[in-house]
Order: sequence, then C-alpha cells, then structure tokens
Amino acid sequence: MQISALILICFYTESKENYIKIPPIKTQEIYHIVLRNLKVQHQVRLKDVLIELKDIDKVVQKLALRISRTELIEAKSELEQAKKANMKWVLLSDKNYPVLLKQSEDPPLILYYKGDITLLNDRLNKILSIVGTRKMTAYGSQLIQNCLHELASINPVIVSGLAYGVDYLAQELAIDLNLKTVQVCAHGLDIIYPKKHKALFKKIETHGLVLSEYPPGTSPLKHHFLRRNRIIAGVSWATLIIESALKGGSLTTAKYAFEYNRPLFCFPGRVTDAYSQGCNLLIHGQMAIGILSVQDLANELQWPLESPASYSKTKLGPVEQQILELAQKDMRISIPSLLQKTNYRKEELTLTLVRLENQGYLKRTRGLWYEKI
Repeated sequence: MQISALILICFYTESKENYIKIPPIKTQEIYHIVLRNLKVQHQVRLKDVLIELKDIDKVVQKLALRISRTELIEAKSELEQAKKANMKWVLLSDKNYPVLLKQSEDPPLILYYKGDITLLNDRLNKILSIVGTRKMTAYGSQLIQNCLHELASINPVIVSGLAYGVDYLAQELAIDLNLKTVQVCAHGLDIIYPKKHKALFKKIETHGLVLSEYPPGTSPLKHHFLRRNRIIAGVSWATLIIESALKGGSLTTAKYAFEYNRPLFCFPGRVTDAYSQGCNLLIHGQMAIGILSVQDLANELQWPLESPASYSKTKLGPVEQQILELAQKDMRISIPSLLQKTNYRKEELTLTLVRLENQGYLKRTRGLWYEKI
C-alpha cells in the first residue's frame, strides 16, 4: 500500500467557511493512527476497504467524511506516550514491517514493539507460532519439550502470546534453549499481563521481541485477545497447536491460520481427553495436518532437522542441586512429586528437569519419571 508523504486533512467547523485547511501532516504515523481508529470504529478489514477504494486518501473519505481536531490531537498524544515508554513502532507502509503479516487480510496499520523487529521481516527465518490451552496437561508439557528440543538445531523463531499454560512454557523453554521468541500482546506494551509473567516478559523484550497493535495504556480486554490471535497466525510461516478444548483462543488462531492459507499442525490426543478435543476436531475437519512427531512438521515445511546438539555439563544452580539430591534419595522423581517436596512452580520444575536431562544428569524413564544417571 503506497501512502503519500504529505497528507492534507480538512477539519469541519460550523463557521462560514465550513472547512479549514490544515498544513500538510509530515509524519505518516499520525495518518496511520487516524485511519486505524476510523477502521476500528467502522469495524471493517483493511482489505475490504482497499478492494473498493484503492487510493488511500479516498479510503479515509469512505470511512468518515470529517476528521476532527480531537482525533489529530489524540493521535499525537499516543505517539508521545509511546516515546515516553521507550516503544518503537513500524507502519504498514514501512519496509521493515513484518513481511508475512503484511500479506494477511487485515494487517495492523501500526505496530508498537520493543526488541528486534527484524526477527519478523527476514524471509529466511523459520517462524513458528505455538499456542494451546491455558490448562496444559502433562501430555502437552511433554509435547512442547520434545518439539523445541528437536527444533532447536534449526533455530526457529517461536511466536506465542505468553498466556498461562502452553504459551508460557513454549516461550520460557525457547529462551532457555537460546532460541528467539516473539510475544504478541493483547494490550499496550506499558502493561504486563499476566503480572506473574513479568520476568519472562522482560527476558523476551531483551532477547527477542514483544509487539502489539494496541496503543500505550490499552487494557487486556477479552476481545483484544481474539483480535491479537490474527497477528500470531499472520507473522508465522506455520502454526502448531499443542492442546485445545472445543472452545478457546487457540481455535481462533487456527481459524486465522487456515484463512491465511498457512500450514496448521496439531498433535492428536485421546478422544476422551477434554484438551485434545479441539485438536482432534481440527484434524478431523481437515483444517489442520495431524502430526505424530516433530519430523512430520519439519517434512511438511521442508525444514531439514539436524541431529540434536550435544550438551555439556555446566555448573548447577540451587534448584538443580536440590532436584538431583531428591533424585538420589528417592531413586526417581516426577513433577507431581517435586511439587509436594519443593516450593518451586510447575513451569520452573519442568524447565529444570529438561535442562538436567539434556546435560546428562537425569534420564527419563517410563511415563513422566526421571532417574539420576
């Protein structure tokens, strides 16, 4: 979409002149924000508008006959707030706008971000979104661990939403494996939600990318999450759903991936398991490709997997040492047993067990049990 560098906006008044011509706006950011607000107000997709009116100036006229002085002031204020919060932004007309998202049907006109935006505008990056239920089961946890460890050799960029459950574990494990990860927020970037995930949010901000279409100060409302999911699907080459019930945000992400003609993958589960029913339904309805291994996903995407990198033993921290002591004492350990005997969170224990297994301190036995080597 080509946008003129100088946009002339007229303000309607009740004076005799009716219109007051304002000097050309030299910042395209202002124009993008005004158009975005009009688009949201009229609840239309950008593609639908451009089909009818390809000239961007006529688009504004179609959405609203008048643009108020208040709207201009609000747009400028929004940018000032973003600057104060150390946010950067990228416009749909910019060259460094996420390349795959630009091809979707309803890309945001402006994205606010912190971190490395180039993660999403390099076509060579293997960008994979991983989403799933907030109420992740042991089965889902194991799937995430297996997936990321097998994919680690090709350095994928992992995209998710930092929600409880699947999102959190996928992104924390990505950081732990030195992979780049992108968090797409359903609120302004000056807000952290859930608040319990602040530490990981800051890590992603430093070592990856956090982005949002919502301006500073925007609260995490329910409908924002559903809209946010189109961005998760839109920036990615493919989407992988780990676990999902018959209702949930993951199915919304799946719908967008399907509409964008992006590969959608699901792991099947038992038909009696509530959090496998969504995945089973997507596979049965031929919306998603059912996979039994990471190799299946890699084959479909033509991502050649290499042999897993070898891990050397490193100096252990207090969490690792305590777990190894319990493994030595009890002969075998599991996440449920560790939750009873320690004060650590489930997510932290899961990642620690993965590290210890990869470094050769523990081995996984039947079920979800671990033994000391």
